[in-house]
Amino acid sequence: MRKNIIKLLGFGSNGQVFEIEDPSSKEHYAMKVIQKTEKKSVDVLMQEAMILGQLDHPNIVKLIKVEEDCQNIYLILELVKVRASKKDGTLLDLIRQRSQQEAYLSERQIALLMRHILAAVEHMHSRNIIHRDLKPRKIPAAY
Repeated sequence: MRKNIIKLLGFGSNGQVFEIEDPSSKEHYAMKVIQKTEKKSVDVLMQEAMILGQLDHPNIVKLIKVEEDCQNIYLILELVKVRASKKDGTLLDLIRQRSQQEAYLSERQIALLMRHILAAVEHMHSRNIIHRDLKPRKIPAAY
């Protein structure tokens, strides 16, 4: 897939995530770029990508395609855009922003967030898959 990099969305210990555009379809995706550093991590990553590719749930980001070259693995993912938001980010960003404004989430808002998170976790568990690194900075949210 040819792609145009639009912007850096974030980065972590595993790599960087960019918003990209497919020039032929004009569709936007997220692309996670992970450097190949050691054989074990590449094998584990490819196994995780295969598992993600098998999941189909509205609260789990969809894996579109996996590409690789001699230096990197590229995960082409659904670009998560949250409707009617001023700013897209993660649940951690939302919590921090609300704390700074002292405009905390209501019990009803937290219950709705938990319902979505737990529905995704239940979907994975029903397929004997566990998420070993679930945390607020990995959950898309709007604020």
